[in-house]
Amino acid sequence: DMAAKAGFEAPPLSRAQQALASTRRWERAGQLLGITVGCLIGMFPLLLINWKDQEAQKRQKTLEQMYDHVVVAVEDMLDAEAAIIAFVDEGKQELYSRSAAHHGSHEFEIRMGLAEGILGRVASTGHFLNIADVRSPESIEHYSPQIHDNLCGTGVRVRSVLCMPVFGRNSETGHCDRVVGVVGV
Repeated sequence: DMAAKAGFEAPPLSRAQQALASTRRWERAGQLLGITVGCLIGMFPLLLINWKDQEAQKRQKTLEQMYDHVVVAVEDMLDAEAAIIAFVDEGKQELYSRSAAHHGSHEFEIRMGLAEGILGRVASTGHFLNIADVRSPESIEHYSPQIHDNLCGTGVRVRSVLCMPVFGRNSETGHCDRVVGVVGV
């Protein structure tokens, strides 16, 4: 039917010729060739897909979901008002937030130098900080009104901070002793 629509007509064969084994073989060979060519043409666009980019995007999406889940879980587990995961950008010598949440929903972004604030200090030293009151005289060195009075415009007035380093593999030493980020609550 499709061949007739395309302008191809079947040759006029008698019933005896149609019943011959050689005629049926050529008919099947033509069908097989048509299906094979059709499949190859249909699969050609698959050659143009960059599978490495697809895998990288899939992995990136999975990581983002994991980071978001961890931030909300830490915030809930510690009954905190806000939580953040920030990573070190060694090229720019700064921290950038990968996932941050205020009461599990309001996302906010932080970007600061490695020498700035509590997160920067933990990232640069590799030691955790547990500060009960950022405004107390013994912790005043960590207090920053721009950050702690209204955390990134969320309305959160920071009182206490728990910040832990996240360690990754150091390619030079082969050990997990390189600070790659911080988790702050």
